[in-house]
Amino acid sequence: MSKRPSSPAACLAPSFFYLSVLLAGFFLTAGSLWAAGIKLELLTISGEVSSQAVTTGPVVIEVYDRPQLAPRPIYSTTIPGPGPFEVRVHPGTYYLRAFVDENRNQTWDPGEPIGLYAAPSRAGAARPEPKEAPTVQALIVLPLAPIKGIHINIEVDTSKK
Repeated sequence: MSKRPSSPAACLAPSFFYLSVLLAGFFLTAGSLWAAGIKLELLTISGEVSSQAVTTGPVVIEVYDRPQLAPRPIYSTTIPGPGPFEVRVHPGTYYLRAFVDENRNQTWDPGEPIGLYAAPSRAGAARPEPKEAPTVQALIVLPLAPIKGIHINIEVDTSKK
């Protein structure tokens, strides 16, 4: 004797599960995500890149999902020189760097001026010594919350000139 499900909802549960997996796959590949009935689109990280020296090439802004800035950026954008930028990302935790692409190969090469996103220091917080290597700061992009006002300063090594 076979046992029948106790409620109609018990019959629909497996079907609903497979349908939701199918729909999730469709929306993820279409570049958007549905979560709790809210459509989450690509968001923007925007701000400004600055440099104290004259630059001789475009500036590439790279967005990584690892603090090691490797193996490759998951998002990037190029601007003609220091100034405002905007890059579109999905919600997540990211690490940013910008460099002057002097040879225009879209890849950072040793010797090209570079800067990392570091969170602004708080009043009273200890500042690192100028000779210390800067550390990259995590930037958390939440759903429905674009990030504005990011500043990346490209350091120029004056000891080589």
